[in-house]
Amino acid sequence: MTIAKKILSLGLILTVLVSLFSVFSISASAASVGQTKSCITYNSMGKNAGKTSYRTEYYYSVEKNEKLTLKCYWGSSTLKNQSFAGLKLKNYLRFDVHIIDAQTNKVVNYWYGLKPEAKFKVYSSVPSINRKTYTVKVTSYLSNYKTYTDSDLVWVAARLKYKLQ
Repeated sequence: MTIAKKILSLGLILTVLVSLFSVFSISASAASVGQTKSCITYNSMGKNAGKTSYRTEYYYSVEKNEKLTLKCYWGSSTLKNQSFAGLKLKNYLRFDVHIIDAQTNKVVNYWYGLKPEAKFKVYSSVPSINRKTYTVKVTSYLSNYKTYTDSDLVWVAARLKYKLQ
């Protein structure tokens, strides 16, 4: 009986170790180019209740020299002249884009305040870093989100989307 308990214990320990190893070795899933993502988050609690805030998404393994466009949508249709509180959303929706070297985790290129439909090219502006692929970090926000406290922002946050194409 003791030999069976030892074998069972050893099997249980090995199972736990293999499970732990596989959990830590699986890379986190990330958004990919072409997936539609929400642009802003609505804060329902805390000191910023009733306001929107930025949203950050990472896109992994974007090829060097790939040209990307920030396509924006209002629900399922293209963002054009939709407005909120008398302001055209396309005039206030902004994107900060960082190109990151995945090996060193350093920002090698960036653009701030890009507007909807903006285009950019994935490359490193650091001469010593020249990779085949880079990580692209996109932060989207409304440029004046702090000025509004309105329950209709829940609706705007739910319908305002973008994707890299």
